[in-house]
Amino acid sequence: MDHHHPHRHFHHHPVLAGSIARRDKERSVSPHENQAPGSERARVLVTSRDFIRTRQMIRRLRRALPHSDIHGAGFMGVFEVEAEGASAQETAERISRSGIEIGHLTAVLAEVPTKLDRIQEAAVRVAREQVGEEETFCFRIHKRGSHGLELESPRIEREIGSAIWEALEERFSKEPRVRLTEPDVAVVAEVLGETTLVGVSRRTWHAADHDHNSMRTESAPGGECI
Repeated sequence: MDHHHPHRHFHHHPVLAGSIARRDKERSVSPHENQAPGSERARVLVTSRDFIRTRQMIRRLRRALPHSDIHGAGFMGVFEVEAEGASAQETAERISRSGIEIGHLTAVLAEVPTKLDRIQEAAVRVAREQVGEEETFCFRIHKRGSHGLELESPRIEREIGSAIWEALEERFSKEPRVRLTEPDVAVVAEVLGETTLVGVSRRTWHAADHDHNSMRTESAPGGECI
């Protein structure tokens, strides 16, 4: 169900004002903040749906993206794909249409230290750039490792989701559309210990992955689907 107002637990946050005030002074964060100019590469974070089949997933990713660099992100079942010649969103969509069975994928658009205010600033900036006026959205955070974030994930999602809602309301001069299940755009924070990658995951990518794998399953019942 779409919601045209923030979740009832959302609150106003002072970090938002500073985030919006600084957004025009900061360069584009695609693919992430700490890269030197001219060295930009698309980055996509991919997780394995089944640890037993992780090696097979990696082999198939390398066949689908032969000129990319695929490496572990420091946590079991979590990998980064770095590619040239396409945006992070284009690379993510290509992966989704390849038929490779994965857990989830996030097109990485910012990299920040794992501090709540920095994550919120990046998430608001990414949302303003990536969420369309008529698109539904939500915010999700996935924590891994020793990160120092004391708040529980649901509370962080409510707080940062509220800040995104306010930023989109300001941008479009209308109430944004929140959808907690299968939104058009999920703004995602991937916490990897002391570093957090912020990006987006689009519903169409998951739909393409589901449709492709459903066809594989139907055409080869009882066989392996990846």
